[in-house]
Amino acid sequence: DVVEANFFKLMSIGFIVSLITLLDDFIVLSPLFLASFSNQAAAIVGVYLSTLIQLVLMIYFGKKLAGIKNIKEIAAIGLFILAILVYFKVL
Repeated sequence: DVVEANFFKLMSIGFIVSLITLLDDFIVLSPLFLASFSNQAAAIVGVYLSTLIQLVLMIYFGKKLAGIKNIKEIAAIGLFILAILVYFKVL
């Protein structure tokens, strides 16, 4: 019963995150698709190409990173540094 409750909680959170990501992508990418046909084609190719590159990099580096100890701490430090850079408008 606990497993089933956790499963539905995880599915609900996943659905909400998915919906938010979809809305974010719609807002960010809509100007590209409202432009000329050549811009639309470039936007579509760019989205698919970046997705393919991201998947390849995730698979490649995922295998490399699997053997590193303290990976959660390293990720937390990386996110903290990213937050500082965004706060000070470096990125």
